[in-house]
Amino acid sequence: MASYSPIRVSTDSVDISNSLQSEGGGTEININSSEMAGEILASGDHTYAVQRPVVSPAPQRPFVTSGRGDFSSSSRTPGTMGLAYLHCTVVCGNLKQIDAGSGSVVGVNSFNEVFVLIDNIFTKISGSLTHFSVGPAGQLGVDSANRIFKYQSGSFSQLPGLLKQVDAGGDQIIAGVNMNDEIFCLNMDDNNKWPSSTPWVHLNGGLKYYSCGTYSCWGVNSNDQIFIMKDVSNNACSGSGDWQHIPGALSMIEVATDGSVFGVNHDGMLFQRTGVTRSNPAGTDWQGMVACPNGHMHVKSTWLKAHGAMVYQSILLLFSCHFLHTLALHCTVMSGNLKQIDAGSGSVVGVNSLNEVFVLIDNVFTKISGSLTHVSVGPAGWLGVDSANNIFKFQSGSVIQFPGLLKQVDAGGDQIIAGVNMNDDIFCLNMDVNNKWPSSTTPWVSMNGKLKYYSCGPYSCWGVNSYDQIWMMRDVSNKACSGSGSFQNIPGQLAMIEVATDGSVFGVSSQGMLFQRIGVTRSNPAGTDWISIVACPSDHKHDLSNKANSGSGSSLNIPGSLAMIEVATDGSVFGVNPLGMLFQKIGVTHSNPAGTDWQLMTAYPNCHKHVSFDLGVLWVVCIDGSIRKSLDCTVMSGNLKQIDAGSGSVVGVNNQNEVFVLIDNVFRKITGSLKHFSVGPAGQLGVNSANNIYKYQSGSFNQLPGLLKQVDAGGDQIIAGVNINDDIFCLNMDANNKWPSSTTPWVPVNGKLKYYSCGPYSCWGVSSNDQIWIQRDVSNNVCSGSGNFQNIPGLLAMIEVATDGSVFGVNSQGMLYQRIGITYSNPAGTDWIPIVACPYGHKHVSFDLGVLWVVCVDGSIRKCTL
Repeated sequence: MASYSPIRVSTDSVDISNSLQSEGGGTEININSSEMAGEILASGDHTYAVQRPVVSPAPQRPFVTSGRGDFSSSSRTPGTMGLAYLHCTVVCGNLKQIDAGSGSVVGVNSFNEVFVLIDNIFTKISGSLTHFSVGPAGQLGVDSANRIFKYQSGSFSQLPGLLKQVDAGGDQIIAGVNMNDEIFCLNMDDNNKWPSSTPWVHLNGGLKYYSCGTYSCWGVNSNDQIFIMKDVSNNACSGSGDWQHIPGALSMIEVATDGSVFGVNHDGMLFQRTGVTRSNPAGTDWQGMVACPNGHMHVKSTWLKAHGAMVYQSILLLFSCHFLHTLALHCTVMSGNLKQIDAGSGSVVGVNSLNEVFVLIDNVFTKISGSLTHVSVGPAGWLGVDSANNIFKFQSGSVIQFPGLLKQVDAGGDQIIAGVNMNDDIFCLNMDVNNKWPSSTTPWVSMNGKLKYYSCGPYSCWGVNSYDQIWMMRDVSNKACSGSGSFQNIPGQLAMIEVATDGSVFGVSSQGMLFQRIGVTRSNPAGTDWISIVACPSDHKHDLSNKANSGSGSSLNIPGSLAMIEVATDGSVFGVNPLGMLFQKIGVTHSNPAGTDWQLMTAYPNCHKHVSFDLGVLWVVCIDGSIRKSLDCTVMSGNLKQIDAGSGSVVGVNNQNEVFVLIDNVFRKITGSLKHFSVGPAGQLGVNSANNIYKYQSGSFNQLPGLLKQVDAGGDQIIAGVNINDDIFCLNMDANNKWPSSTTPWVPVNGKLKYYSCGPYSCWGVSSNDQIWIQRDVSNNVCSGSGNFQNIPGLLAMIEVATDGSVFGVNSQGMLYQRIGITYSNPAGTDWIPIVACPYGHKHVSFDLGVLWVVCVDGSIRKCTL
């Protein structure tokens, strides 16, 4: 056989060309060409797909540490290496990092370009990331500025927070570490509700790399020591809270969705942890392995990676500015004129000098109803105060007044509210009270001191007094909004100050100069210094001039006849004629407010009486007084008969059973023929015209035992479906993650259904006569649930449950419905409401991460915001 170069271990080397010795030193393992079952075909920077180990010598440790397993000890000595060779296929491409999970494979190269494996080819997609992860939690990545992104609905969306490495491999939980090696995770419920407030859980300790599986998370620190966190679950991502040190030393580590653990040490040697089970997640020992002839760089389960330039760091600062090392800002001038602005939880709001209220929608500041002198948005919700110092909260589409008087209010804390009154007295409200609003009493907490402006972040609040002195309150939490009770003076003078949801602090002086506080961390919330930055060419203010007028004073006649007409806050115009026909004025712009023509629309046939439009939703009152809600939808290129969305991915099939995956907002055809395709935490599953079941793994479809006519991957890593006889089957998480295996323990579920779909805690289905049924108490280890189906009033032809528990369906007449009132404690919900996405009827529907995907009766595809 061919001779291989030795792999370096510390200052010694091990010749792996002819023989190996086990750790005991007594057994010689000869490797010949028949045992290898094929040579390793390439060297250098290549990506390798591993098929199987060929020999299994005695297990070994990467290194034996002499430390006690704390997070600081760094001494280590090399151990003796026993190696197992792997039969590998060289895959075209060059990557620096790779990840595999839920049937997908992703990676980034040394230029931070992003790739997804499709049909065994690494296909470049839009974006720039330093690290990319895929798994039951979706597709997550971080860029060179440590910003976090989630790939959903064909494009990347930014998440709150900063991480240098992120992992999506846990049971729908997200985990990662920041630039200070601080460890964070996000529970399943918060992940599935994203985008919303993102309550990252901070874990004790310091790690440079962190990866999670179904029941444990593993990490390595800056000294390459290895640690495990046990008892991790989808609702307790922080696990037991106690780290266990694992002997050895690795520079990176990855946990697969089935719990397997792999890692690479600083010399490029690859190891697998043996003996890992649910009852013994720490395993027993390390097994040395060889896939790459010249060393390994990155590993994920059965995917391995063989052994720049300055990038400007960017942040979002109220007005889409990019913060450069030159301390200047590259800014985009937005249309509009405001005196005050606030941004939080993904929203941007503000008020002008006339106290009119604006919300940023599609990069346009849109006026909404109300009159406020100050408005704030953040994890605590949307709050505002008016000229009489009354306090208001925006809830469920309306404004609710609350007890108390404040001249300025802040919603940026961890679901706490804070503010100051006309006497500069300071008040705050804890999370529990905030979330119970409105209530008969509002226990505002009075704080010592006097401030004219007060703003809170995740762990501290900052304010300025009437003399422009700056003060900070430490140890603020969602249950102790008053913090430590003692204000600390911060050198400097500012006229106003704001704390972001990530803890960043910015302010403007009385001279209009803009400053950022640097060095702010959770352990040092006061930061270290102020730096001056420039966004505006003259100076920075909260108060800018604004002019109002009463129009041109003359009217312009528009052709047509309408019984009623409505103009939306974004300028859109809708109306209904005397015959109940609904119209929209098209071509309306700021420069051409009269538009160009009337477009006939249909929300419900012969039904329209009154109409209004706001925040992307068209509201219609029918002749019988019933209310219909339409959606703000975008027509996508392509034609499908079935669609599914889950874990940030969107897939579908057309009438020819061709298979499509949404990439960069384009449905791209991939190899295969399926009549139904599903994606979710359980992976990517499909069935063909012969009812064979396939799982999309590592860029291609693999057949699995059994026959189903419809399959669903949306449950908590469980698989469910129905066969040609309408018999119902499901597969628990452990069995799913061990696929393919010699046996597939499908669990039969009592009853008969033609369509079946699962979410995090319940499964819904429809029978052959379109009756609707729910199965409660479904979990990843009990996919059959309570065993008793409950009938839900109504009739549907198909039904889908999203990963957050939302339920949508289409009836035989093509009408689209959503189940409302669904909660964990009441999974059956309360009622059905009709919604409209397609003008002539609906065929199939799916929902994921705030986006409703609809196939219309003509096969056209709609992407709708709900």
